[in-house]
Amino acid sequence: MSRTRPRTIESAEPATVAHLKREALTMALYLAIVLLAVHLALGDETDKAEDLALIWGTSVGLGLAHLFAYDLTAIFAGRGRMTREDALGAWGIAAAAVFTAIAASVPYLLFDDPADASTGSALVLLGLITVTAYSSGRRAGANRSRAFVLTLVAVGVALVVVVIKHSLTH
Repeated sequence: MSRTRPRTIESAEPATVAHLKREALTMALYLAIVLLAVHLALGDETDKAEDLALIWGTSVGLGLAHLFAYDLTAIFAGRGRMTREDALGAWGIAAAAVFTAIAASVPYLLFDDPADASTGSALVLLGLITVTAYSSGRRAGANRSRAFVLTLVAVGVALVVVVIKHSLTH
Protein backbone atom coordinates (compact mmCIF):
# COMPACT_ATOMS: atom_id res chain seq x y z
CA MET A 1 0.00 0.00 0.00
CA SER A 2 1.45 3.28 -1.10
CA ARG A 3 1.33 6.08 1.40
CA THR A 4 1.52 9.64 0.18
CA ARG A 5 3.37 12.11 2.31
CA PRO A 6 1.70 15.34 3.32
CA ARG A 7 2.96 18.46 1.62
CA THR A 8 1.22 20.77 4.10
CA ILE A 9 -0.05 20.46 7.63
CA GLU A 10 -3.64 20.46 6.32
CA SER A 11 -3.00 17.26 4.36
CA ALA A 12 -1.37 15.43 7.28
CA GLU A 13 -3.16 12.84 9.38
CA PRO A 14 -5.01 14.19 12.47
CA ALA A 15 -2.60 12.45 14.86
CA THR A 16 0.33 14.04 13.05
CA VAL A 17 -1.28 17.47 13.15
CA ALA A 18 -1.90 17.08 16.89
CA HIS A 19 1.74 16.10 17.39
CA LEU A 20 3.00 19.06 15.36
CA LYS A 21 0.81 21.48 17.32
CA ARG A 22 2.07 19.97 20.56
CA GLU A 23 5.71 20.44 19.51
CA ALA A 24 5.13 24.09 18.61
CA LEU A 25 3.15 24.79 21.76
CA THR A 26 5.78 23.09 23.91
CA MET A 27 8.43 25.34 22.41
CA ALA A 28 6.35 28.48 22.97
CA LEU A 29 5.58 27.62 26.60
CA TYR A 30 9.14 26.55 27.38
CA LEU A 31 10.50 29.74 25.86
CA ALA A 32 7.91 31.86 27.73
CA ILE A 33 9.06 30.38 31.04
CA VAL A 34 12.74 30.90 30.20
CA LEU A 35 12.10 34.50 29.08
CA LEU A 36 10.23 35.18 32.33
CA ALA A 37 13.33 33.99 34.19
CA VAL A 38 15.44 36.31 32.02
CA HIS A 39 13.18 39.24 32.98
CA LEU A 40 13.49 38.32 36.65
CA ALA A 41 17.28 38.15 36.38
CA LEU A 42 17.53 41.49 34.57
CA GLY A 43 15.76 43.56 37.17
CA ASP A 44 15.75 47.31 36.41
CA GLU A 45 19.42 47.64 35.55
CA THR A 46 19.24 47.26 31.75
CA ASP A 47 18.13 49.30 28.80
CA LYS A 48 15.69 48.43 26.03
CA ALA A 49 18.34 47.42 23.51
CA GLU A 50 19.98 45.04 25.99
CA ASP A 51 16.60 43.56 26.97
CA LEU A 52 15.65 42.99 23.32
CA ALA A 53 19.06 41.45 22.60
CA LEU A 54 18.55 39.02 25.49
CA ILE A 55 15.00 38.17 24.39
CA TRP A 56 16.04 37.47 20.81
CA GLY A 57 19.36 35.83 21.72
CA THR A 58 17.61 33.51 24.15
CA SER A 59 14.82 32.78 21.68
CA VAL A 60 17.13 32.04 18.77
CA GLY A 61 19.54 30.03 20.95
CA LEU A 62 16.85 27.88 22.53
CA GLY A 63 15.02 27.54 19.22
CA LEU A 64 18.16 26.29 17.50
CA ALA A 65 18.98 23.93 20.38
CA HIS A 66 15.45 22.53 20.29
CA LEU A 67 15.59 22.16 16.51
CA PHE A 68 18.93 20.37 16.74
CA ALA A 69 17.59 17.94 19.35
CA TYR A 70 14.29 17.49 17.48
CA ASP A 71 16.00 16.86 14.13
CA LEU A 72 18.58 14.51 15.59
CA THR A 73 15.96 12.44 17.41
CA ALA A 74 13.77 12.45 14.29
CA ILE A 75 16.65 11.00 12.30
CA PHE A 76 17.41 8.47 15.04
CA ALA A 77 13.78 7.42 15.43
CA GLY A 78 13.22 7.46 11.65
CA ARG A 79 16.11 5.07 11.05
CA GLY A 80 18.42 7.57 9.44
CA ARG A 81 16.13 10.02 7.70
CA MET A 82 13.71 12.83 8.39
CA THR A 83 10.15 12.58 7.15
CA ARG A 84 8.02 15.42 5.84
CA GLU A 85 6.16 15.30 9.16
CA ASP A 86 9.48 15.86 10.93
CA ALA A 87 10.22 18.81 8.68
CA LEU A 88 6.78 20.30 9.35
CA GLY A 89 7.41 19.86 13.08
CA ALA A 90 10.71 21.69 12.76
CA TRP A 91 8.97 24.59 11.01
CA GLY A 92 6.38 24.66 13.80
CA ILE A 93 9.11 24.83 16.44
CA ALA A 94 10.87 27.67 14.60
CA ALA A 95 7.59 29.56 14.14
CA ALA A 96 6.74 29.17 17.84
CA ALA A 97 10.15 30.53 18.88
CA VAL A 98 9.79 33.53 16.55
CA PHE A 99 6.18 34.16 17.64
CA THR A 100 7.13 34.09 21.32
CA ALA A 101 10.07 36.45 20.77
CA ILE A 102 7.88 38.87 18.81
CA ALA A 103 5.17 38.77 21.49
CA ALA A 104 7.77 39.44 24.21
CA SER A 105 9.24 42.32 22.15
CA VAL A 106 6.04 44.24 21.40
CA PRO A 107 5.95 46.09 24.76
CA TYR A 108 9.39 47.49 23.97
CA LEU A 109 7.84 49.23 20.98
CA LEU A 110 4.95 50.58 23.06
CA PHE A 111 6.74 51.88 26.17
CA ASP A 112 9.61 54.35 26.42
CA ASP A 113 10.63 53.33 29.93
CA PRO A 114 12.63 50.08 29.93
CA ALA A 115 11.13 48.99 33.28
CA ASP A 116 7.59 49.45 31.92
CA ALA A 117 8.51 47.59 28.74
CA SER A 118 10.03 44.74 30.75
CA THR A 119 6.93 44.51 32.94
CA GLY A 120 4.72 44.57 29.85
CA SER A 121 6.81 41.84 28.24
CA ALA A 122 6.57 39.67 31.36
CA LEU A 123 2.79 40.17 31.40
CA VAL A 124 2.55 39.16 27.74
CA LEU A 125 4.51 35.99 28.48
CA LEU A 126 2.29 35.22 31.49
CA GLY A 127 -0.71 35.87 29.25
CA LEU A 128 0.60 33.33 26.75
CA ILE A 129 0.89 30.72 29.49
CA THR A 130 -2.53 31.64 30.90
CA VAL A 131 -4.38 31.48 27.58
CA THR A 132 -2.70 28.20 26.70
CA ALA A 133 -3.54 26.62 30.05
CA TYR A 134 -7.17 27.77 29.97
CA SER A 135 -7.77 26.72 26.37
CA SER A 136 -6.05 23.39 27.02
CA GLY A 137 -8.40 22.75 29.93
CA ARG A 138 -11.43 23.62 27.84
CA ARG A 139 -10.25 21.44 24.94
CA ALA A 140 -9.79 18.57 27.38
CA GLY A 141 -13.46 18.88 28.34
CA ALA A 142 -13.23 20.88 31.56
CA ASN A 143 -16.00 23.35 32.28
CA ARG A 144 -15.06 27.00 32.77
CA SER A 145 -14.58 26.67 36.52
CA ARG A 146 -12.31 23.65 36.25
CA ALA A 147 -10.38 25.23 33.37
CA PHE A 148 -9.91 28.34 35.52
CA VAL A 149 -8.53 26.23 38.39
CA LEU A 150 -6.26 24.39 35.97
CA THR A 151 -5.05 27.76 34.71
CA LEU A 152 -4.26 28.98 38.22
CA VAL A 153 -2.31 25.79 38.92
CA ALA A 154 -0.45 25.98 35.59
CA VAL A 155 0.51 29.64 36.06
CA GLY A 156 1.54 28.90 39.64
CA VAL A 157 3.73 26.00 38.54
CA ALA A 158 5.24 28.13 35.76
CA LEU A 159 6.10 30.87 38.26
CA VAL A 160 7.63 28.33 40.67
CA VAL A 161 9.78 27.01 37.81
CA VAL A 162 10.85 30.59 36.98
CA VAL A 163 11.80 31.29 40.60
CA ILE A 164 13.68 27.98 40.91
CA LYS A 165 15.54 28.63 37.65
CA HIS A 166 16.42 32.14 38.85
CA SER A 167 17.48 30.91 42.31
CA LEU A 168 19.72 28.19 40.92
CA THR A 169 21.52 30.55 38.58
CA HIS A 170 21.96 33.55 40.92
